[in-house]
Amino acid sequence: MSEELVAYFFEREDADTVAELLHGEVRRDRFQGEDDDEDHPWVVLIPADADAAVVEPLVAEHDGWLDAAMGGSQPSAEPEPLPTAPRRLKRARQLSYPATTTELAEETPVRHLSEDGSIQID
Repeated sequence: MSEELVAYFFEREDADTVAELLHGEVRRDRFQGEDDDEDHPWVVLIPADADAAVVEPLVAEHDGWLDAAMGGSQPSAEPEPLPTAPRRLKRARQLSYPATTTELAEETPVRHLSEDGSIQID
């Protein structure tokens, strides 16, 4: 089945006129979450071989819009790969701590416990 064009109209007269001129089929369709039968748009299924240079201006003239049909067709592209690590949203703060254990040992005071139980700091 080839992909067909779908034209949406709010007035039935407009849908009927375009369907007659382009040899399309008129149907009633509903939008996501729409529950009022009177607010459903009219849909014209236009054959895929219709000339786009004629279809677009004709649909626009009758206050409609076009959408490509999705029924039964496979997705055209592979899904994007999932990330392997979390994204960093903030820059890392520059810390003033020593970078290596050697630097840490040089800057850390050494504490000794004397024989009398007191702590001495070198």
